[in-house]
Amino acid sequence: MLYLFIAIILELSLIYFFSRRAFYGFRRVLLRLFGGFISEYFVYFFYLPGVLVHELTHYFSAKILGVRVSRLRIFPIGYVEIEKAGLLRTSLVALSPFLIGVGLFFLTTYLFMVESFFESFWGRVFFVYIIFVISNTMFLSKSDIKNSWVLVVFVVAASFIILKIYGFEGGLIYSGFVIAFKYLLIVVIVNLALLFLLSCDILLTWLQRSPKQAKLRKK
Repeated sequence: MLYLFIAIILELSLIYFFSRRAFYGFRRVLLRLFGGFISEYFVYFFYLPGVLVHELTHYFSAKILGVRVSRLRIFPIGYVEIEKAGLLRTSLVALSPFLIGVGLFFLTTYLFMVESFFESFWGRVFFVYIIFVISNTMFLSKSDIKNSWVLVVFVVAASFIILKIYGFEGGLIYSGFVIAFKYLLIVVIVNLALLFLLSCDILLTWLQRSPKQAKLRKK
């Protein structure tokens, strides 16, 4: 169980590392293939469900905790500005998109396993899209990390200690961890696929600028 927990932390770290690069890679490829204003905004609309959940979670958690919100923006680049509050409330507001994102991730995977809607090809595509968007937008921004890193370290350390002591092998918690590991792996693979598209785009740009290609164009 403990090794499974470490594996999930590693997967989440990879998704956090890849998510921003995949976003800009996706955006760059579309702009290169199609160009124009529409291609760029298609990327923002593609990620919009996750951004909507992320920013509204910030907003409503701040309202619930009595933290004043000075500005809310959803599109094209979402952000929420809040006034200064105590360390605990600020940390909870900053961490709330990740907590809600994890909850939605498990809810979506549960529905995938029990609902016939996802049995069709397009249902499975929609499922992968939803868990991809949620997983790539639930992470904390730099300002969120700055406001909540103490709470994050505490939660991870406490989880590690609890799993070390109790194990939870073979129970419901273990099954949940197995499901999380399985479907987070899908998100990692999709991110890697998008990054591969970015690498192809870089290769194409390099070939177009290479001396041999320049000579061929002159001829």
